[in-house]
Amino acid sequence: MTQSSSKYAQQRLLVSVLAALATAGAACGDDAAGGDPDAGTEPVVLVEQACEIDDAEQAPHSVERIGCRADFDALASEPLVASIPGARTMKVVVDRADDNALHFQNSQEYRTHHEFVMANLSGGELPVVGSLGDFNRTEYYSPDRRFVLGSVTYYEGPDVWALELAPGDTATVEMVETLYATIVEHAYFGPALALHADAAALARLDGLDDSVRTK
Repeated sequence: MTQSSSKYAQQRLLVSVLAALATAGAACGDDAAGGDPDAGTEPVVLVEQACEIDDAEQAPHSVERIGCRADFDALASEPLVASIPGARTMKVVVDRADDNALHFQNSQEYRTHHEFVMANLSGGELPVVGSLGDFNRTEYYSPDRRFVLGSVTYYEGPDVWALELAPGDTATVEMVETLYATIVEHAYFGPALALHADAAALARLDGLDDSVRTK
């Protein structure tokens, strides 16, 4: 398969997954997401809380909680691969070496996970972060990785909040459950968050707790 055809296939997969999520979670109003009228379930109403960021022009390197939409907008950027118009994404880091500390990364300031952890989570009382090559080999593929990494993307058109892993990430069921639950606990959009993964990834993650929404 050529690079262009592979990219096209990934885009088609993303569109189909988002369509499924949007169908299962047809929004009802500006504050609602989720719910399936055919199944008799109610839409999820997102309740914004106190914002963590006072000035979006001087947003911090990261925050531990997303209390409102303005917090998300202050940290989120366009995806590195923008296949769907209107998408905004914010990278997320769980540090297993620091009692699963959660970092909602300023993704306008730091475009990659490595840039962020190198600048903010390396040295001092924390382990030193290695080179980009070592980081990529370890933190996306090793069962003994220090970090669990992901991105939260909001797709404006279908009104979907999606947790996404990097392509090829081999995070275990336990890692994904920890990442998902920690984000849900610390973000106002948590009740609407759904794991976005292709069929192969979901098959590998067979046994995920029912609390991890996949649609």
